[in-house]
Amino acid sequence: MRPANPRPLVTPATEEHHAGEFDSTSFFSLHDFDGDGTWEPQEILRTYGLMDDSNKHVTQQRKDEIVREILGLIDSNHNGVIERDEFVGFIDEKHQTLPDVGTGPGHHGDDEYEYEIHHWEK
Repeated sequence: MRPANPRPLVTPATEEHHAGEFDSTSFFSLHDFDGDGTWEPQEILRTYGLMDDSNKHVTQQRKDEIVREILGLIDSNHNGVIERDEFVGFIDEKHQTLPDVGTGPGHHGDDEYEYEIHHWEK
């Protein structure tokens, strides 16, 4: 069940990610691209659009920094991945949002995937 006035989960890419449309568990699952219940570093990069050609100018060093930043915020058991419970706790219990890392909304995947993720509700 969604709260009446859901708080954005990520800024400024809220529209790109449709964050206002999902509760934290659904948002996590939507961005758990391999469906294993965790966000590995590659999934963090993909969520931020850093696997897309539109962000090919972002250096590997900056990508590594972003992953460390996100893991530092959410990976409470320090196992190098974000588990669903950690993400939900970060959003719902700590009342936090995913930070804007200054790379724009980017894209999650190929054109077909982008169409599905952003137009399924229409």
